[in-house]
Amino acid sequence: MLDLLGRRSGRIVLGAVAATAATAGIAYASIPDGDGTIHACSLNNVGTVRLIDPSKSGLQGHCSNIETAVTWNQKGQAGAKGDMGATGAKGDTGPKGDTGPKGDTGPKGDTGPKGDTGPQGTPGAQGDTGPKGDTGPKGDTGPQGIPGVKGDTGPKGDTGPKGDAGPKGDAGPQGDTGSQGPAGTNGASGYQIVTASTGIPGGIEVTGILPCPPGKRATGGGWTTTDNDFNVRVVGSGPSADGGAWTGGMFNSGTLTAQLTLTVICITAPSGSAPLAASRTAKAPTFRIVKAGSAR
Repeated sequence: MLDLLGRRSGRIVLGAVAATAATAGIAYASIPDGDGTIHACSLNNVGTVRLIDPSKSGLQGHCSNIETAVTWNQKGQAGAKGDMGATGAKGDTGPKGDTGPKGDTGPKGDTGPKGDTGPQGTPGAQGDTGPKGDTGPKGDTGPQGIPGVKGDTGPKGDTGPKGDAGPKGDAGPQGDTGSQGPAGTNGASGYQIVTASTGIPGGIEVTGILPCPPGKRATGGGWTTTDNDFNVRVVGSGPSADGGAWTGGMFNSGTLTAQLTLTVICITAPSGSAPLAASRTAKAPTFRIVKAGSAR
């Protein structure tokens, strides 16, 4: 591999195993806190993240003035709502309830004023008085006079109060319950932090890959140094192609050796398991010194 400035390059491969603990170490963390919140610090203009415990002092519990505090929790998102079950068959209609008693009749409205009397018919001519004869049969009733004009209708009387409602009939039987829709998928679980450390001499670039435990996937990660040395810069940081590890590289532009830590945050793929907040020793972190030289 060529050096950035064309200087002589060197290559050193470090395996993070128990036998090389003198040059690389494994760290543990028990996070989140009691209410499930995870606290961390993001290095400004770089994006690397380190976890902190607010109950501790110094950089173990607080962010520096070149970092931004961030928080999140380990609870997964709620699964999608299941489809609505089919509607059950409609129950039979219950028998009709008995008719309630008839309400009391309202009071009679006031009688309207009497209409004007119509004009009297013209009287017939009087006949000559004849001898008194035998009493004849009673004559036919004369025609009725023309009726008078109808008077105005009086105002309508007030409506009587409504009668009491009859008792409600018995309800019909309930229809069968529809089948339950399928359950939504479970959220993520098995939250776990894995870290591995190594020294990075001055003028050296170190690359690393840190896998999650079997069955877990990387959701975040990054690089940190013990004293946040500004001479040690990130040249790469991100998940592996299969999503099961965190990888990247760091370059030390200074002259002194710094202690470097690679972190990966892992979760279990949604499967209904309970959340697990624990740390573990990295199974196979790999660090490599890939070049020597100074930064441009």
